[in-house]
Amino acid sequence: RPFAGSRGMKARIEHVDIAKGISITLVALHHSDLQPFVAEAARPLALFRMPLFFFLSGLFVAWALPAGRFALKRAEALLKPYLVVLLGLLAVHALAGRQTLAAEAWGILWGSGHTIAWTPLWFLPHLFLVGVACHGLYRLAALGRWPGWARAGLVVALLVGGTAAIGAFEYPPERR
Repeated sequence: RPFAGSRGMKARIEHVDIAKGISITLVALHHSDLQPFVAEAARPLALFRMPLFFFLSGLFVAWALPAGRFALKRAEALLKPYLVVLLGLLAVHALAGRQTLAAEAWGILWGSGHTIAWTPLWFLPHLFLVGVACHGLYRLAALGRWPGWARAGLVVALLVGGTAAIGAFEYPPERR
């Protein structure tokens, strides 16, 4: 059942918010000090905790927004906290006299868990890119008007292409 929050807030769907909370809790549990104590239960959850989180995050995408406005909205929600935290850490590292500032800055731009100082933040730029790509695909290809077989073929092509290319994005080119 939808419920309204404070004034100016759109109606929300309670069970989706609960599912998001469960998903976020599973992700946080994986990254917490409790993980070793629940490893046997947590291991099978690895199959769906991040896909569920990404799915739920994109469930109510504003398809009607123009691409540029959509990207700006997503950047403000996802990239702003990512950059504030990691650039803040970079500033602390600069004050501490670290010699690897250029590599750390490049790592922030690359945005994988292997290249940033606070690994659990890897999902923010990825969620941004997935959201913008999906919005662009929907708007560009008018997926809502494609026949089912064409949409299924596109999904399969994207899955195959993504699976084949995923290793290319784990590390920046100079670290492979």
